[in-house]
Amino acid sequence: MTIEIRMSRDIANSIPAFFAADAGAEKCWYQVINESVVGECDTIGTSFNPFPPSLDNGAIVTATRFSDTELRTKGDYKGTQRNVSLSWPPTP
Repeated sequence: MTIEIRMSRDIANSIPAFFAADAGAEKCWYQVINESVVGECDTIGTSFNPFPPSLDNGAIVTATRFSDTELRTKGDYKGTQRNVSLSWPPTP
């Protein structure tokens, strides 16, 4: 029964963690494709929080741009973590 309670809590926390990671990915993607927008996602190889210190619900987002065509974000909500990875073809 203890395992079932823990699983229920993790499932409930999984949704805000995923949406936090998704929001971070969307913000970084926007910065990458719009050259006129300067932001943290311009730097390759560094990790940062695009929503310091956290989102309104308390979720924390960590984003890392790995290359010109790839970024990953991690959403953490009450200890439950979910990741989102974006990759796109290089611009000609």
